[in-house]
Amino acid sequence: MTLDFLARPKRVAITSVVTTFAFFSLIVPCAPAQSVKIGSEIFLECQGDIPGPRFLDGRTGNGTVGLAPETGGNFTGTRWRVLDGGNGTVILECLGTVPGPRFLDGRTGNGTVGLAPQTGGEFTGTRWRVLQNGNDFFFECQGNIPGPRFLDGRTGNGTAGLAPETGGSFTGTRWRVLSEDKR
Repeated sequence: MTLDFLARPKRVAITSVVTTFAFFSLIVPCAPAQSVKIGSEIFLECQGDIPGPRFLDGRTGNGTVGLAPETGGNFTGTRWRVLDGGNGTVILECLGTVPGPRFLDGRTGNGTVGLAPQTGGEFTGTRWRVLQNGNDFFFECQGNIPGPRFLDGRTGNGTAGLAPETGGSFTGTRWRVLSEDKR
């Protein structure tokens, strides 16, 4: 079952500003974002109930995605650039320093996520619809193959994948969007 608010999705404004309340991660100072802004650089922090790593981490060296315990330092793949995916969607480009695939790709056929070398074509899972409920953000994969669609951080084992819904035991589908503190 999906949360009621997802049945009536609230489209996220693409032009909101960052709040002034500062959140400090272990390495990189961040501030909570009020929306997902095209062109911005963000960090995604999983709000799952189980303790463990929380920051979405693109591993450009091998094209995988998981969760990191902190941002910055050895975890350069925790920084993402938001690109316009068209039709109200976004593309998340990993800004990791190691060469390799960069675009967050939901693989709805098997419920996994990874990094794709490009957007479009066979990589239909690189476009995401952003939904918001209060301070929580949800990322719904727009891939054209039936299957699970919601970005899910699995904090218990540091992995990421796709969940079929946002409620119940899928607490890792809730994300906080953080932007670098520019002060």
